[in-house]
Amino acid sequence: AGGGALAQGLTHVMDCIDEQQWELSKLSRHQREVGRNQQQSQQWLADRRALNAQRRANGEEPLSEEIPAEFTAQEPNNVEGLLLANQMHGYCEALQSLAAQSIVKSCILSGRT
Repeated sequence: AGGGALAQGLTHVMDCIDEQQWELSKLSRHQREVGRNQQQSQQWLADRRALNAQRRANGEEPLSEEIPAEFTAQEPNNVEGLLLANQMHGYCEALQSLAAQSIVKSCILSGRT
């Protein structure tokens, strides 16, 4: 019975690891998007400043230099990752307890103390 519970616990841990890897890939994708957005926003700002310099030289009112919202990436929700980590921690503690009980039983059965 202990071996089946250990195998099931390990399966749960491996499932959590797979899900955690998916969460990490989403975070990595977000970080790349943020980098791209920063480059694009810096280019947009440089272009806008050049245009405003030209507008001032022509006696026109300069345009806003506030970075548009399209260049900001929404922060990813990390709650799922935290829940997975907590769930994995619980599975690991249960596995540790099961393994300790199995070792004690094995020692008792073999006559070692």
